[in-house]
Amino acid sequence: MRAMKDYYEILGVSKDASDAQIKKSYRDLAKKYHPDKNPVNKEEAERKFKEITGAYEVLSNAQKRAQYDQIREYGGRGFAGFNPFEGSGAAGRGPFAGGNVRFEDLDISSLFSSFFSGGGRSPFGGESDMSENEVGEDIHIKLNVPFEVAAKGGKSNIRLSKESVCEDCRGSGISPGSPKMACTQCNGRGKVQVAQGLFSFSRPCPRCLGRGTLVQSPCQKCQGSGGYKRPRTFTVAIPAGVESGQKIKLAGEGKPGSNGGAPGNLYIEVVVEQHTQFARDGINTVSECSISLKDALLGVSVPVPTLYGDVTLKIPAGVQPEAMLRIREYGIQQGSRKGDHLVRVHVRLPHSLNAKQKELVEQLAQAGLA
Repeated sequence: MRAMKDYYEILGVSKDASDAQIKKSYRDLAKKYHPDKNPVNKEEAERKFKEITGAYEVLSNAQKRAQYDQIREYGGRGFAGFNPFEGSGAAGRGPFAGGNVRFEDLDISSLFSSFFSGGGRSPFGGESDMSENEVGEDIHIKLNVPFEVAAKGGKSNIRLSKESVCEDCRGSGISPGSPKMACTQCNGRGKVQVAQGLFSFSRPCPRCLGRGTLVQSPCQKCQGSGGYKRPRTFTVAIPAGVESGQKIKLAGEGKPGSNGGAPGNLYIEVVVEQHTQFARDGINTVSECSISLKDALLGVSVPVPTLYGDVTLKIPAGVQPEAMLRIREYGIQQGSRKGDHLVRVHVRLPHSLNAKQKELVEQLAQAGLA
């Protein structure tokens, strides 16, 4: 009895792989094992291509993947406790009871195709609902933003080498004006029907990779690929108060879709650069100042740098070392809130004293001031 196929292993991803990782792995493998790229061993390439496509068909669908994970976890004992191939007594009660069908011998993708109307006709009825267009993948990048731009808001420019749909052929890969030739293997449908036991299910056509057309006269601009990479500059609006780790979404600026599918999105993760004069504590900014012992005892006014220029801060007499003083509403604007600017006060003490200085300190101590 054969073991159930492990679709995660077939696609070379982990069980916790994201949808994007699964899609990327499938695309890479589909290109690698396309029969046209393996003329020496075309039959083996077609077999491998069908295998990875079957795995992708299940793992790319949230409902099918959840059911598959359940079957995989419980060793193929049925759908949530029900096995349609399981009999009851001599006659059995499942729809295929009494036959020679073994659960472990099935390609689970065909089973899903039948249960969820995922392709072809099945004993349960229903036509294929396999989508021919695919939404493009999202792009994720990081952007270093100057401290003051992140605090006050502003704009930053990013430059990417981005995949774009060819303007000449509009992504078809066919030279403008040339006739489209329907794929002879799938008759232009982009998919083929494959029979397996009691089931008939759909697969992307291995010859045209699901496009339904063959490129006989390649577009000169994109060399038949349907697209190319070119540098693009984006101006990104940075909201005031943005913090490191937050993401900005540019809808439709990801990778182009296939077969007319919508493009993905561009997600920009903000990395706030450090400032040379002050730090950040939530929506507050923090700086430090150093004063002498005399100024700490008698009080002093000092200029303090803030996001909005220098502000005169009055330090009261008798301020304690490492005290934190507050300049209200000179911090970071975040929506309707505005933070404060905090100043940590350092008191400079002499490293050594001469005789006269020691005498003066003793006098201060006798007066209760030291």
